[in-house]
Amino acid sequence: MSAWTVCRLHHLRCPGPRTVRGHVGYQKRSLHSGKFMFHSPLKLTWSLLLSLMFLLVFHTQLAKPARAAANITILFKTPDRYALNVAASTDVVVQFSTEIDGDTATTSTFAVYGSMSGRVSGSYSGGGTDTITFDPDTNFLIGETVSVTLTTGLQDASDNTLESAEVWEFVIEVPLGAGTFLKDDSQSFSEFTQVFDVALGDFDKDGYLDALLAKRQLDNELWLGNGDGVFTLDATQEFSGGQTWGVAVGDLDGDGWLDAFFANNGQADKVWHWNDGTGKFDLIQTLPHHTTQNKSASVGVVLGDLNGDGWLDAFVPMYRRPNQVWLNDGNGEFPEVKLSDDMDENRKTFGAALGDIDGDGCLDVFEVGQSSSVSSKVYINDCAGEFTLHASQTYLEAETESSLDVVMGDINRDGWPDAFVVNYNSSSSGDGVANTVWFNNGSGVFTTSTSLTDVFGPDSGEDESAGVTLGDLNGDGWLDAIVVNSLARNSSTDKDVVYINDGSGGYATSTAVILGAERGRKAAFGDLDNDGDLDIWVGNWGQSPGYSYPDVIWLNENIPDIRVTGNGVEIDDGDDAPGTADGTDFGNVYIHNGTSTTTFTIHNDGNAALSLHAS
Repeated sequence: MSAWTVCRLHHLRCPGPRTVRGHVGYQKRSLHSGKFMFHSPLKLTWSLLLSLMFLLVFHTQLAKPARAAANITILFKTPDRYALNVAASTDVVVQFSTEIDGDTATTSTFAVYGSMSGRVSGSYSGGGTDTITFDPDTNFLIGETVSVTLTTGLQDASDNTLESAEVWEFVIEVPLGAGTFLKDDSQSFSEFTQVFDVALGDFDKDGYLDALLAKRQLDNELWLGNGDGVFTLDATQEFSGGQTWGVAVGDLDGDGWLDAFFANNGQADKVWHWNDGTGKFDLIQTLPHHTTQNKSASVGVVLGDLNGDGWLDAFVPMYRRPNQVWLNDGNGEFPEVKLSDDMDENRKTFGAALGDIDGDGCLDVFEVGQSSSVSSKVYINDCAGEFTLHASQTYLEAETESSLDVVMGDINRDGWPDAFVVNYNSSSSGDGVANTVWFNNGSGVFTTSTSLTDVFGPDSGEDESAGVTLGDLNGDGWLDAIVVNSLARNSSTDKDVVYINDGSGGYATSTAVILGAERGRKAAFGDLDNDGDLDIWVGNWGQSPGYSYPDVIWLNENIPDIRVTGNGVEIDDGDDAPGTADGTDFGNVYIHNGTSTTTFTIHNDGNAALSLHAS
């Protein structure tokens, strides 16, 4: 580029390319004349002079130090990470270290997801200040887990960005709950179900929860709820395939509707999107195989934003294969898979749960399976979806042949996610194996409590545990648990059990609620009858048509607490012939061609109404 062109580009008054008489060289000021003297005479032209000016300006620009990036940090957020008992009408409020450009606060940079409701729409306020508030258009569903992602797309007026993405979760309150359950016998399910997983969500957005059933040997099913606890099979919805071991639901494409990720064992995993135009699920993607045997060995799936970009990704635990991380492309599809490099291909993984174990704003993984030495492992996320085995694993030594399931939540309400692990003993001895609650100390290190281990010890009868779910079943703001058992050997002890949190993170057999002896594989919590508390859907897995183990719905209801007394003395439960020996006035009565009147009193010490019907 000529000096003339440079001059014109800088909008200078530029003379023509004529010769200027002068000298250039080193300068020395004369003390006598006050003028500069030029030595080493040289012929100078306008072209050369302008070139020197350009080089001087260019060099000055290069010499300027780069402005340090003033990255934005998060000072405060509410609801905070792992907050429990959060109001369904809550806003999400975040305070930053500087004023935020309101135009950058969008559903893409400030993403909010409900586990049973999908991506949440709403309005953002506070642009130009240091506090941004997200106001949802509708209330969250009771008991659901809400996930929030703040991405690095959030900026201030100077285009400074958030220092790092932040992902956190909190749980919506359950206003009611007796913590006692009645089996809903009015619901009819197939006896040969083969259900391996259950996912609840409002798929058709009618305000009521529906259910997706993942089946091992049959086609998966969609059951639509009417809000009264009654569910109807949608026979028009066809899901191809079978051999499904896990299902997770979430708004994968950001359209506000729940989608589904099915994890298949022996077949390819599949992604289905809900099409709000037809009211059906459409198959969007059949994921490619990434194993040496050219087939999937998926045993489950959990969804969460693993790389902080505002979209739900998938972590798929694999049986004798490297675990898989599928990253969402923003359209609800998964073009990229990351395989775990340090995963032992001989290890038998059975389940995984996501949680920010070390508090760095990224979701980590707690994985369970079968191993000769370590049944549980913790993988730390680098916040880009790459996972590294936690350095300290001695505290997760195996006490069982197999750990089949794990769920994470803040069981003791200290602000850190804990892990509830259930175990399955496949030995012929039938000896019980303790299910375990691992408490997080805030740095990703877990310790267990001896008292809790005793609760789930051999005497509890839980040597065939297959699934576990956490939720507030009695409305006190603490996470309770259901453990479902597979009923492989002992029908008298291997029953599904509800454990009520004692308000300090403990569970006791004295307050446990024993449910039926089913063949439980997984359970899900949700307000199935729309009465303000969490009910239970238990998925059972009869191995063949000869097994009669249909799914079961347990409604969370107050149950009358009945006492019957005669003459003020309580009559024992089951006594069908009370008499004077019981201290009552019943006695033995013989009647011939007449009547006799015997008085007794029925007491109801419970909170539910007792109805008596004459016969």
